[in-house]
Amino acid sequence: MRQSRVELPEELTGGRIPRTTYSVSAPVDLVDAGSGLNEAYARVVFQAWRISSSVEQAMPLTEAIRLVRAVQEVLLPAAEERLVELCPESSATVAAYAMSPEMEEGLYCIADIGAWTTDISFFRFTEIGSGETGRTTKAIYAARSHRAAANKVDEQCRALLLQLYAVSANSSAVSTEEIRQQRERGVFGEKPVVLEAARNARLPRPSPLAYASDLVGEEIQRGFVETLGEAYGKEGREDRWKNQLTLLLSGGGLLAITRNRRNLII
Repeated sequence: MRQSRVELPEELTGGRIPRTTYSVSAPVDLVDAGSGLNEAYARVVFQAWRISSSVEQAMPLTEAIRLVRAVQEVLLPAAEERLVELCPESSATVAAYAMSPEMEEGLYCIADIGAWTTDISFFRFTEIGSGETGRTTKAIYAARSHRAAANKVDEQCRALLLQLYAVSANSSAVSTEEIRQQRERGVFGEKPVVLEAARNARLPRPSPLAYASDLVGEEIQRGFVETLGEAYGKEGREDRWKNQLTLLLSGGGLLAITRNRRNLII
């Protein structure tokens, strides 16, 4: 937040930092507006905003802890009084694409596969009304966050490994973090992991990771179909959808789902 204020061009600010509002995306769904999860993210964002002017690179740890403790005592303002607006990550993704001058008129879907959530958004760009405003109209049909993504692949893989090697689920054997690190480096199945309470290291088979990827991929596909059904309900004309949809796959967790699959069939 501080960096964005500092980098505002002087042509816009006249040399003075103006009153600034922020839109911050979080992995919450549109239906999570009244949930404790949304409230928790809102509190984190509010606290970050409060201390953003004081935070500096390489600041002493004691000072950082003091700032955090002080801001925790400040009550979160009512939603209508906040200067930081929290919006679902799926909607923020659409907003980012909507600002691209290269986007052409048409029907789009963005499936953003992250670490903890897969955010799926259906929207349409149309030139209707652009003659008067000079702006392309954006219509969002549906936007949802689904709790299936890269980290769930690692969790499923661990469960399969423990089952395959008959290791107790309560064991301290192989962690999801260890699986994630090997997966991201592309060496899972090539390097040993600790699979037994006796700390014996074994070379795991790559099949549990591939199978876990398939399971999570299928869950993402179900989320896609669910969101698609909701979007289609907003404009239920087959001629407006058939062979018209452009699908954009993105996100840091994409490889976790596709690396061990021939393709992600949607």
